[in-house]
Amino acid sequence: GQTDPDPSTPSGKGDVNGDGVVNLQDAIFLLNALTAGENLSAEVADINGDGMVTLQDAIGLLNQITGGTG
Repeated sequence: GQTDPDPSTPSGKGDVNGDGVVNLQDAIFLLNALTAGENLSAEVADINGDGMVTLQDAIGLLNQITGGTG
């Protein structure tokens, strides 16, 4: 059967490295990709929904993972 999506990611965003789990590895992957100038899918990496993948999304993902409020 299908499993319910992670309640901490209602939009389905955040699994930047595609391993099926949203965790610190995704934030590291996002930061590395941003630093390298790589293009990432906004579908999973645009955490704040502004249409762009930027450092703000990495910060938002870190806050999401750690339960911070930003």
